[in-house]
Formats: sequence, structure tokens, C-alpha cells
Amino acid sequence: MEPAYRISGNEEDIQWEILNNGPVQAIMDVHLDFFVYRGGVYTHTAPDTHKGSPAIHSVRIIGWGVDRTRGQRSTKYWLVANSWGRDWGEDGFFRIRRGTNESQIESFILAVHPQKEVIGDEGRRRYRRRRRKHHRIDKQHNNNI
Repeated sequence: MEPAYRISGNEEDIQWEILNNGPVQAIMDVHLDFFVYRGGVYTHTAPDTHKGSPAIHSVRIIGWGVDRTRGQRSTKYWLVANSWGRDWGEDGFFRIRRGTNESQIESFILAVHPQKEVIGDEGRRRYRRRRRKHHRIDKQHNNNI
């Protein structure tokens, strides 16, 4: 597998990468209000009462969309997978404002090229032999019906 590479934080570049090569990894700031996120498009609003910097967290951006909640303005968002389990957020996922670098999520993005050769030549030969064998068995079975 090729090494990871950094891409720009421009939302169109991130979207292109996801469409062409799959999810990307992002680093973001985690504020206290993020720990109690339950749903909706996350925007850090509560001032942190503790001293020091926010925590840093790695997450996977898997897609994007636009929230059109009735009675509010449309909000562009990233759809992100978190690692805190399905009981957190929206079944383990969250939505965060897109195009505004909310919580620094668009500041450091890593991507990888998908591995194109997964099974190799020998694995491919075994797969084809097995497929031909099962095809013959299915054909015999259908003739006996």
C-alpha cells in the first residue's frame, strides 16, 4: 500500500478525494460540548470553562450533505465516523459544519490510494477455478430438476 498523503483543506478537494478514493482521515479539536453531542450539525458554541487547549481527535470523513431543518437556514456539513461507539452521537457518527473549518476539522486531512491489487494473481486463479466448479455444479443441478 502506498503511504498516506496530505490534501488541502478546501472543501471541493476533500469532496473530490472522497468520491475518487474513499473516506479521508481528519484531525479536529474536541471541546467539552462535543462529548455530549447527540445529533444535528455540530457547531462549537459553548465557551470552554477549563484552562488550556482543546483535546485533539482523529476522525474519518465519509461524506457530506446539507441539513435543511424546517424553519432554519440550510447548513452544509461533513458526515463523520467517530470511534466512541454506536451509543455516542448519531449511531457513532456526527455531522459538523462544512466549509468553515469548524473545530479545525479541515486543517489537517490525510488520504490514501485504495489498494487495487487485493488478492493477487494466485488468489485470482483460485477464485476463477472455484467459480467454474460452482457453475458446473449449478448447471448439473438445474438439469436434474
